[in-house]
Amino acid sequence: PRADVEGHDAAAKAAIMAGIVFGAEVTAADVHCEGISTLSPNDIAFARRLGHVIKLLAIAERVDGDAIAVRVHPAMVPEDHPLAAVRDSFNAEFVEGEAAGELMLYGRGAGARPTA
Repeated sequence: PRADVEGHDAAAKAAIMAGIVFGAEVTAADVHCEGISTLSPNDIAFARRLGHVIKLLAIAERVDGDAIAVRVHPAMVPEDHPLAAVRDSFNAEFVEGEAAGELMLYGRGAGARPTA
């Protein structure tokens, strides 16, 4: 659970995905990582008042030409965004591409069977 809460599990997965997507060598050590353990109930209530939820996001993107930035951190997500509806043992991958536009893959990501 600590690896999940602190974002380390997401960082390892983000490094693998970024390496595949961008064809580069990315390790978990390359990923800026902030977990959710420092969030307070006030943070969650404040986000809700603004019409947002707080989600732990893993983001990989190409920046400045060929550079790749990979990070994991809590972020405010608008309540009407598809990622806001991802709960419990479900995970989602939201992808934006020039040709395909916005795509979201969604399914169980925790538990014995989904992670086997």
